[in-house]
Amino acid sequence: MDYGYHSFVIKKEDVSEQVDYLQNTLLIPISDMVFTSIALRNNPYVVISYPNYLFQLLDNRNSLIEWSGGTSGIFSIEGDYIKIKHINPLVSKFASCKNETTLVSGTTYTVLYKITEKTTRVEANFALHTNGVTEATLLENSIGVHATLTVADSSSLGDVIFFSYDGLNEEYIIFRAVLVKGDLTGLSDAEIEDIVMNTEYGLFVI
Repeated sequence: MDYGYHSFVIKKEDVSEQVDYLQNTLLIPISDMVFTSIALRNNPYVVISYPNYLFQLLDNRNSLIEWSGGTSGIFSIEGDYIKIKHINPLVSKFASCKNETTLVSGTTYTVLYKITEKTTRVEANFALHTNGVTEATLLENSIGVHATLTVADSSSLGDVIFFSYDGLNEEYIIFRAVLVKGDLTGLSDAEIEDIVMNTEYGLFVI
């Protein structure tokens, strides 16, 4: 999917300052910027263009160490994936894990994820909380890649929580997930797979 380029015109003497902002604040590599000199009313200007970037919000770097267990169940790292397992459902029906990030209230995000293995039944739902929302977003829990929309209700720093509930003792699900602002539900399975497996954190272009 091609998201095109963002372009704007700036006075030639302001180019260095703008490039510094793009590099150090927006984290856009200078190698991705295209500079075109133009004249407007005989004054020198520069058109700066760069790809429309997407930002992956869940920190999957360093062997997923930024993920942690939730309040129930067993959490573990299985290679490039996360495993949550139900234990003692008489005490708690939930198995969960979380990743800290900042979302914008009322904003739509797409959770892209891949499930590689599961023993949970259909009745054991897979779901997502964004920064403590009271109503969860239900996620497809079949093996494979998926894209689902969710809307954040808080703009404060908080946890994005994935959880399985109504599972039986020892039932589990193994998955890997990313979160991106906007609607990416039109991606192909191959594109979802590429983003989920190769975008650890931060800016990327597809």
